[in-house]
This record gives sequence, C-alpha cells and structure tokens, in this order.
Amino acid sequence: MTYKQIYIEFERRLQVMFPDMIVEKKPSSDLVLQYLNDGLNRFVTTRFTGLNYKRLGFEQDQKRIDDLKSLVKEKTYDVDVNNYITLPDDYLHLLGETAYITSADKCWPLEGNKPLIKQTDVLEATIENIDSKLANSLSEHHLHGNRARPLRLIKGNQIHLYTDGKYTVDSYKITYLKKPDAFTLDNPMYEYTDLPEYVLNEIINLAISIYLADKGDNRYNLAQNEVAQME
Repeated sequence: MTYKQIYIEFERRLQVMFPDMIVEKKPSSDLVLQYLNDGLNRFVTTRFTGLNYKRLGFEQDQKRIDDLKSLVKEKTYDVDVNNYITLPDDYLHLLGETAYITSADKCWPLEGNKPLIKQTDVLEATIENIDSKLANSLSEHHLHGNRARPLRLIKGNQIHLYTDGKYTVDSYKITYLKKPDAFTLDNPMYEYTDLPEYVLNEIINLAISIYLADKGDNRYNLAQNEVAQME
C-alpha cells in the first residue's frame, strides 16, 4: 500500500462506521496521521511485549516473528578506548549482542603474530548493580583462562562496556528492533515497505479503535474485537 492508500483506507473505514459523519467533523489530515502513527506504535509495542489478546510476544510464535522481522537490524561497532558506543537513532529494543575481545596478555593465543580476537557474550548490568559487579573479584568480566565476558550497561542512548583492563573490546555487534518509519504524506505515492503489507490492515484498525476511544464512542468495543480477530 502507498502512504496515500493507507490514509484513504482509514477515512473509508471510519466513514463505514460513521455513515452520518458530516465533512466538518472529519478529523484533519494531521489528526489522521497522528492516529495512524499511534496505531503503528501500539502495533509494534504489543507485538513485541506480548501485551495483546493472544498474550504472545516477539519470537513466541511464527506470526509474531513474521509481523516484526522486517524491523530487525544488525550493527557492528569498532570500540575505542572509552569502551562505549552510541545506539542508532532508530533503535527501539535490544534483541541480542556479541562482543569481540582481545588481549596483550602473554598467555593469550595468537593468530599469526597478532593476538587472536575472540567472540563472547556479555554480562548485563544496571545502574543499581554496576558498582557491585565491578567490585566482585569472581565476576566473569575478569580475564581468567583466556576467557572473559565484558559487563554491559545501557545508559541513555549509549552502551558502556567494562573489562578488568587485562583485555579490550575490539568490536561489538548488536541485533535490535528498529523504530518503524512513520506514516506521512510527504511522498504520498511511495509504497510503505517498513512492515509487511498484511499488517497494515491491522494497524489501520488499531488507529480507528484509538480514535473511537478518544471520542468515547460505543463502537470502540466493536473495533477492538476486529483488531483481536486479526491478531
């Protein structure tokens, strides 16, 4: 569907539910776009978290995977001496991560005449427990037997990686769910390709249900039932 077709379909379905609506009471184009984008954001959130009628989140059944797989992205960062990276502007949820570490320790294996770069996962940390984890001498973020897992802390729009100083993080890869492209009329004849076309009908129905809820209209429950049937 094109952006314009999505917009028109919202108005068409709304007219079916409100056949007596006069032109003056129709939502403005800006308001239609607002409701469509509210529906879009709610769709992604409920499909990811499982806060929906089926109580199933991302990767809990095939439909949930298919619904959101076009939003799954990967990005690999070279990590500098500060050991932090800035999350992408379109970042929404972290799905997976891998750290690539190396060391100048004399026992660290070599690849040719250079220290080997090893792939490892990370240890999650929070603002509340980062200090205790760093102080824990038994933590796996300490290099031991040529193995280590950096501590990872998400702070604002940055990911901070902590080591014991005996090894470094050479690079870091994340798999993440990106924010979907918003609906707009800037290029109305362009195809909307950020999500599968079949979910656009669900999003339009969600947008209408949000609109009806804002109006306090008793057809809100009907719209919600239609949304549930499409899940």
